Amino acid sequence: MKIFFRVMFLFFFVILFTCVWIGFFSVLPYPFSQINVAFLLLLSFLLWKESGIVVWMSFAFHFFLELFTASAFGIVLFSGTMTMLIVFWLYQFVITNRSWYATLFLSVLALVVYRILFFLLIFLEGVWSADAAGGVSLSSFFPFVFWEVGLTSLGVVAIFFVLNFFSRRMSTALIQR
Repeated sequence: MKIFFRVMFLFFFVILFTCVWIGFFSVLPYPFSQINVAFLLLLSFLLWKESGIVVWMSFAFHFFLELFTASAFGIVLFSGTMTMLIVFWLYQFVITNRSWYATLFLSVLALVVYRILFFLLIFLEGVWSADAAGGVSLSSFFPFVFWEVGLTSLGVVAIFFVLNFFSRRMSTALIQR
């Protein structure tokens, strides 16, 4: 029964998560609408809980988000889920300290990997369908990625500082086993 309630909580959290993402994307002005709420919350959850459930949350969230995208089905889902899997592995085995600069590096790396995978899949889909460049303009792609990486990473670091201040679990002096 405990597992059922945990799964239901995560399901409703993912639905709420999707609504927040769509709300942020459509309401905020230009530079702030580029904040990737998915990675902001997923990376914050990873830093706080240090659990592999974040990969499944990413899968569920990107699945629901995929229903609202104009790209071919699976591009956002694959990019988001594989990125969180890579970030989780890196967080568990490579970037093991809990500092703001490690958090900043992890969030920048996550967003760059996500956008590289996304762009690569869009390009391959364009090649497959005989479209010239996959429907992506590089002149509009780089400013979008710059704002997304910058603002989302600053948001993740800000959440890290808040969690570090209010939670004993985030303390760098606490050694995890």
